[in-house]
Amino acid sequence: MSEKTVAFVRERNTDQYYFFGAINGMTNNGVFSSGQAAADLNGVTFTLTGQERTPFKTMSVSQLSTTNIRISATQINP
Repeated sequence: MSEKTVAFVRERNTDQYYFFGAINGMTNNGVFSSGQAAADLNGVTFTLTGQERTPFKTMSVSQLSTTNIRISATQINP
């Protein structure tokens, strides 16, 4: 069994969901940065790269519930 990274992105204004990495999955890379000045980035930058034939799939909330996928808006604290 192989594991794949996938990404769900919700559009804020329409509650439309975009599903990235549905077939081949995505590779991910995270870079931690700690800036010195007030305007410098403090945090993590994630880069997700996929090689799909179509850029993304769209799904509505009702489609997500029929596929047993639950979406939570809860912040994940590592």
